[in-house]
Amino acid sequence: DQRQVVRRLFHESGNVNVKTTDSNQTALMLAVKHGKADLVELLLNNGAAVNLQDSEGSTALIYAVEHGSLNIVK
Repeated sequence: DQRQVVRRLFHESGNVNVKTTDSNQTALMLAVKHGKADLVELLLNNGAAVNLQDSEGSTALIYAVEHGSLNIVK
């Protein structure tokens, strides 16, 4: 289950806003990009920052618009 993997990562790293090394994406950005509403909720409930930017200046909101995940924004 993806939610269990995410919870385990939180407990081990203690930081839900860790960025990928190649494009500076956060777990929240990736969850939004892939339409994973349950993971988005879990990340937000655990303190994920919504205004962090990737290496191109995009935020999770921009990912939602670009990938048609506007239902997640609501």
